[in-house]
Amino acid sequence: MVSGGLYFFVENVYSIVQRFNEFVISLEDTTVSILESLNVPEYIISQTSTFFQQASNFASDQLLGIIFSLPSFLINLAIFLVASIFIYKDRARIYQGLESILIDLPETEEKIIRSLVESTDSIFRGVFMTQVIVAGILGILTAAGFYLIGLITSPIPLIPLWAALVAAAAILPLVAAFMFYAPLGTYYFLTAQPIKGSLIITFGVVFLQIMPEVVLRPWVGSRRLNEHPLIVFTGFLAGPLVLGIKGIILGPLILILTKEFILNYADLVSSQE
Repeated sequence: MVSGGLYFFVENVYSIVQRFNEFVISLEDTTVSILESLNVPEYIISQTSTFFQQASNFASDQLLGIIFSLPSFLINLAIFLVASIFIYKDRARIYQGLESILIDLPETEEKIIRSLVESTDSIFRGVFMTQVIVAGILGILTAAGFYLIGLITSPIPLIPLWAALVAAAAILPLVAAFMFYAPLGTYYFLTAQPIKGSLIITFGVVFLQIMPEVVLRPWVGSRRLNEHPLIVFTGFLAGPLVLGIKGIILGPLILILTKEFILNYADLVSSQE
């Protein structure tokens, strides 16, 4: 079902782009006609036409880029997940190696490093559970939202597929959900169903884009990681922006470990005084 839905969607990508370009052309013609009726100078009309053409090309390129970046995204995601699984599986061996190093260190340095190692373990567990919980919530939310939109307008096909795709993409903050609800909403908007398309895009922006990053992920993460929501929010937001998909874990990890190091170092200095 999922593969069939993906095939159907990809097959209609160029149709979506073509309809979008037709919509822009009609909008351009209408705008130019209005400007000509108002006796607007020719250079302004020319600039207006150029703007519409550039906007159409930019939007088409962005849409195609989003669609054709999906295979690369899925490959990177698979590599990331496999590497994470093997690292977690071999964690006991990693801890043994660290333990053999720690016993040779002075007590104060050992205390700081041991605290950082323990924090790293809890962070990995917390980030993983946060992503799983958020993904599950967004999948359910997508299914419920699309179902309600279907009741208001007309049924949306393949709702389980869209819910599964959004849930799978939820581990990549900021942009992933956009790759699914935006083309879907645009498709309906350009196929003479503007209300349905607008509802899908509005729902996606508010409940799948803004709400998860501003409210849901920091709230869940702060409880799983036992950290302030602002630290979790900054880590999940800045990590992927700076480091890509690796930043999903490295973002919160770096911030929380930095905080732990500063606190432990401050305690060390205080004890020596």
